[in-house]
Amino acid sequence: MDLKERKKRILILEDNPGIQNLYREILGRHSYETAVFDDINSAIDSLKKEKFDLIILDLQLPGQDGLNFFEQLKTLNIDAPPVVVCTGLASVENAVEAMKKGASDFITKPFTMDTLLSSIERNIRIDEISKKITEIEMIRSILELNKIIISITEIEELCTSIIDLVYNIVRPDVALLYIKDNDTGRFFLRRTKGTASEFNPSINLSFDHNSNNDIFNRISENLFEVKLFGKKDIVGILRFYSREKIYDDRDLHFLSVFGTLIGIALENASLIQQLQESYISAIRSLVNSLEAKDVYTKNHSEQVAYYAVAIGKALGMDSASLESLRNAAYLHDIGKLGI
Repeated sequence: MDLKERKKRILILEDNPGIQNLYREILGRHSYETAVFDDINSAIDSLKKEKFDLIILDLQLPGQDGLNFFEQLKTLNIDAPPVVVCTGLASVENAVEAMKKGASDFITKPFTMDTLLSSIERNIRIDEISKKITEIEMIRSILELNKIIISITEIEELCTSIIDLVYNIVRPDVALLYIKDNDTGRFFLRRTKGTASEFNPSINLSFDHNSNNDIFNRISENLFEVKLFGKKDIVGILRFYSREKIYDDRDLHFLSVFGTLIGIALENASLIQQLQESYISAIRSLVNSLEAKDVYTKNHSEQVAYYAVAIGKALGMDSASLESLRNAAYLHDIGKLGI
């Protein structure tokens, strides 16, 4: 069976029955599907349920200002299609105001069929190209994130890199990273970036995560979260506060992929940290065995490690080098165990 390209769907907001029929006839003849409405509320309800490739809007609606449609469109959590204004209100002021509100094009009545079809085709194509560019940018960002997080094994450094990168990509007013404490089951705030005077973030979170395994959750109109899953359980939560930005389906899919990558990276970093702590514990046990032989050398290795790290910090050594220096200080007398 041949796969046919999906017909483009156009939502039309027009109250004049004659012009409604004209739209249906012209657009149907050129393989467009149409849904016609004569009031803003009905059109908005349809946009909540169905996907459209373009909107044709008349500014002169009975008892309504067509420009108010743009305000309601912004409140929807959808990937809004381009809006072409077709109206008899042919003034520069109306055109400028419509474009400021978010219109992609402005056509005055009466218009020719070629003018209408050209505008529809052009704006649908521009929207498709824009979405492709956005998808490419998202893929590039995911690859960049993956490259960064797999190269970092120190959990504090990883938390800083995560919050910086995600904040720069998502662009909220405030971004917050919570990490789960396995002993208490609570999520404690580890990193935050951005400010908003009206927003006071919680220092810790506690909820029954088994009741909802959705990666993305909207907490309120301005606050939403992305759960960071490890292999079996939640290891952290990213929360974003935005005063105005509306996140569409593509953003949510992108954040879900981010959440999976970040969750696995955090879990791996935590496991590495546990291994390092076990390693250090074993070293200290050996050192304690050595120093137990002589009361005068008690805590000697601890003091050497303390001063070695202090000197390393003064020299500007990175965290990995400081950790190696600390371990070397603990081990510097380990050969004396055989004496």
